[in-house]
Amino acid sequence: MRSAVRTSIIGARQRRAVLVCLAVALCAIALAPTTALGAYAQSYGFVSKCSMPTMPVDFAAKGMALSPRGNLLVSTTDDYLAEITTTGVNVATLGLGVSLTQVNNVASNGSDIWVQDEQSRVKKLDSYGNDTGVTIPGFNLADGIAVDASGCVYVADEGGSAGYGWQVSKYNSAGTLITRFGTTGTSSNADWMWSGRCISIGPDWSVYVADSAGGMIRKYAPNAARTSYTPAARWASSALFPSPISVAADAKGNVFVLDSSYNTITKLNSAGTVLAHWGGSGTTNGVFTTPWSLVVAPNGNVFVDDRDALTVQQFQQLDLGPLTSAAANVTVKKGKTAKLKYRADEDFSSTVNVTIKVYKGSKLKATIKCGTVGQGAWHTKSWKCKLAKGSYKWKVYATDAAGHSQQNVASKTLKVK
Repeated sequence: MRSAVRTSIIGARQRRAVLVCLAVALCAIALAPTTALGAYAQSYGFVSKCSMPTMPVDFAAKGMALSPRGNLLVSTTDDYLAEITTTGVNVATLGLGVSLTQVNNVASNGSDIWVQDEQSRVKKLDSYGNDTGVTIPGFNLADGIAVDASGCVYVADEGGSAGYGWQVSKYNSAGTLITRFGTTGTSSNADWMWSGRCISIGPDWSVYVADSAGGMIRKYAPNAARTSYTPAARWASSALFPSPISVAADAKGNVFVLDSSYNTITKLNSAGTVLAHWGGSGTTNGVFTTPWSLVVAPNGNVFVDDRDALTVQQFQQLDLGPLTSAAANVTVKKGKTAKLKYRADEDFSSTVNVTIKVYKGSKLKATIKCGTVGQGAWHTKSWKCKLAKGSYKWKVYATDAAGHSQQNVASKTLKVK
């Protein structure tokens, strides 16, 4: 399998494409479940597919990232980056005039963009694709690349003894080396790697490396200063991801693994427990022909680049955790302003749109719109009481960023004098 992948990459290099327009069409937006592959705690469904019919056959090399503007950055087999919206509209072409030679991979942290090209180097661009003058040379085959929240860039060189083979190199935003970790040797070594195909940084600064040839995801934990890293875990599953080609960590520390043998995505928590598994081989929505890279958006949606099918598919979590809320009982006078304390929690979005509804028995008496709030935190709402004297119960209703409506399971007594 690895030989076939490498042959495909070499073929892409030999067939360099001319600059073309990225006319992108949005297909099938209806939410539909993907193929059921196992009974796990969570499930994901197909949302949309962006088609790229005008791109060359090998349009997406090895990388996809979120741009500083929240769009998708797609590395191409030509000398530039394509920036498209998550609904498939071409926004910009980045990197023109930077003297790139076939962009193989891309990473961004919301302000900087780092690219790896065919000249065995890594370059830093600004948020609009302009050259910043920072270049890190000397790699042999730098496949994996990631940027953390502080601006440091991590590069995995799988080029063997040349360059920094089978190691991960960490540099600051100016391109100065901070540390290297990972090693060559035998499979008994805890941090030994066959190949560093992709890198992702978790919210706790853990580094995840997709070791495709080794058939596992390797997790490295930093010291307090993040100047050295030690092996923390190795996750391998021949039944789920025998050839992990891409890895992405979300804001909650969950890890998504894209496998090139089964064409599937596996979601694990930070302890390595499998939470979801979906995908498969084929040409219909929800399955893939040659999945190559994936990225997780802030709202939790997963985007997968299907390289030879010239598409990017979007997936969404279907089963959300329950909303919870609580508040102290309040006693107010009719016509007076009350302050209600509330909270909305669920495991998908970072924000929710909250409405408080007040009932007397089963009859709705008042609706209090609270607007969009951060989930998991306590909030207060000032409200002018328009209720008659008596005891009432209130509930919190919320809609998350994905449009999933949930209602609160708890209720509190509101007495009006």
